[in-house]
Amino acid sequence: MEAPLLASGVARTVGVRRPSEGNLHEQEPPAAAPPAAHPCSDTAAILACLAACLGSLNFGTTLGYTSPCEPRIRADVLGGDEQLGALITSVVSLGALAGALGGGAVSAAFSRRVALALSAAPAALGWVLLALPRPAWGVQPALWALLIARVLCGIGVGMQSAVVPVYVAEVAPRRLRGLLGCCHQLNIAVGVSLVYALGWGIVAEAAECAACGWRLIALLCAVPNLLMVLALPLVPESPRWLVSAGRSADAAAALGRLRGAPLGDDDGASTRAELE
Repeated sequence: MEAPLLASGVARTVGVRRPSEGNLHEQEPPAAAPPAAHPCSDTAAILACLAACLGSLNFGTTLGYTSPCEPRIRADVLGGDEQLGALITSVVSLGALAGALGGGAVSAAFSRRVALALSAAPAALGWVLLALPRPAWGVQPALWALLIARVLCGIGVGMQSAVVPVYVAEVAPRRLRGLLGCCHQLNIAVGVSLVYALGWGIVAEAAECAACGWRLIALLCAVPNLLMVLALPLVPESPRWLVSAGRSADAAAALGRLRGAPLGDDDGASTRAELE
């Protein structure tokens, strides 16, 4: 009667011990405890994603800028011509197209972080140029300056739209990837809302003022790009891109910084598992 009982799970329930050589009452050794997880922090990864998403903020401000500012720009430097106002609103898409095509190539060839830094340069230059036209220039020179400025902003937006989601997905911890992945779209919406709020509070007569109204808003919109250039050298490169470039040791070091857990050269298996 005891043999079937011992062979079943009931033996463990009622306390019957399985006989063994030399000691009928010997208990089975307890299962080994799983190794303790290495203490880690996701702070570095979160900060890296937020630094990259400053480009998404610029995306939103570029999209929303002309809604509150175009009527004032048209009245100040374009002679009130509605068609010219519509032109400076829409031409940003041409720059975005070129930026998106170039951004992917730069990201693959020179790394995600380099592509993000390069995307900030035309965007910041475009915002500054956008604030320069004066009525004394005449309609045609002012129009050309505004068109070039908007194309430059579009190039920055196109590059950022291609690179930011990729970088965020590659550096975010697996358990936070969905949450941090939403930051790109969230910051676009925040950028649009922010420029609308600035337009509501700042836009006023600014025909000759160097830093008033729509010009002041343009200068403020350059700030996220400058902050991104300052922040990116402080955050790690994408470990996945480093692996694709054959730099496994650098990938392990970058992943260690992002996860708060140091990884050595012999931790390739852990690095590959994390990147999957």
